[in-house]
Amino acid sequence: MMSRDEDLELTLEGVAHMEMYCLDEGTLRLVRMTWNNIFALEDSQDVGSDNREFRFASYRRFTIWQDGHQRRGNCRPIPSCCVLRIWLNFPDPFANYTGYKEAPFRVPD
Repeated sequence: MMSRDEDLELTLEGVAHMEMYCLDEGTLRLVRMTWNNIFALEDSQDVGSDNREFRFASYRRFTIWQDGHQRRGNCRPIPSCCVLRIWLNFPDPFANYTGYKEAPFRVPD
């Protein structure tokens, strides 16, 4: 696996992969449906919640794409350039963005 720095260079290939894995709404909609199904959740109907759910799905996809399965104590922040790209694609109407938080669901090792 390539390092994050190598893979995220501003090359056409890197941008294409980011678009496909982390920013494609069709793919992210399936990710959200799967997540909601596994954890018995429902999408909120609040203003801006659709983009918020897309952002969270994007963060999860990015992490899996770059780092594979994350284990406790082995989490790395998403590079700010990628977070900004996700924010620009799925903006919050009130510019209210959440910083890094530990996952609420823990699967035992």
